[in-house]
Amino acid sequence: MSGRSGSGKSTLVNRIMQYFGTDNICLHTMDNYYLPRALQICDENNYHNFDLPTSIMREAFAIDLKQLKNGKIITLREYTFNNQSKDSSITINSTPIILVEGLFVYHFDEIRNALDYKVMMDVSFDICYQRRLKRDQLERNYSVTEINYRFNAHVEPAYQSYIQPYEKECDLMIRNEASFESGWNEILSLIHEKIR
Repeated sequence: MSGRSGSGKSTLVNRIMQYFGTDNICLHTMDNYYLPRALQICDENNYHNFDLPTSIMREAFAIDLKQLKNGKIITLREYTFNNQSKDSSITINSTPIILVEGLFVYHFDEIRNALDYKVMMDVSFDICYQRRLKRDQLERNYSVTEINYRFNAHVEPAYQSYIQPYEKECDLMIRNEASFESGWNEILSLIHEKIR
């Protein structure tokens, strides 16, 4: 599953996980594969740009996905944006359904080609901006000026370059302006069918 920042990926993923539980489905999210801040690329104004494919440990993500598909258990360090010194590991057990989520899961060929079904969250620029504004103020303590800069210089260009081009390859587009209920029902049916 992919989609622009603020499209509702995490909300939908969390709801799927809560509904099905960890016996039938596991989550492999790209959020846990960000490089440490010190290794992230800075732009011309010295802002770290986390909205580039190079911000992700691509090879590690692909290797772990292959392990999960082969029925193996993986252990990785949990990434926390506001506390990167935190050293906590998580263990993911392979399950019949592997939910793969992240900004660049379709941009990386070896990851995209390993997926059986592709879902894209779709939402307008304005709504994404409002969601990002709220999140980055509350969770990351960014100023409005910094949020505006990052959104226009990093977030939106990343969407246009690395996410939007793959919309045509997706099996399901979920419009999430107010809710994702129509797409939710389709995903439920699909996962129930796979589990059976």
